[in-house]
Amino acid sequence: MQRAFSIAKNGRPGAVFIDVPSDIALQPSTMPTYKRSLERHLSRPDSKAVVEAAGRIRKAKHPHHHLRLRRGQFGSRRDSLYSGETNRCLRFYTTPGGRGTLP
Repeated sequence: MQRAFSIAKNGRPGAVFIDVPSDIALQPSTMPTYKRSLERHLSRPDSKAVVEAAGRIRKAKHPHHHLRLRRGQFGSRRDSLYSGETNRCLRFYTTPGGRGTLP
């Protein structure tokens, strides 16, 4: 159960499915005290890779790309990807959690 709550908080958005066999689910059991999960873990891309990708996009002759942005995906490096020059050719879309990623 602890792992299920941790995955629900830190994993992909959505429900966590816990499959408990019926012969176990119907038996009385003891559970350890629930320990609250640690702070949320956010995975982030390598900052150098984001800067390098932004540079390559800026230098491309025809940079027609679609970028999907999620919450916390680019962090402080979003300005490297989003510039007036690059913005003309790029189409950005965000997941619900990524709203506000771009100015």
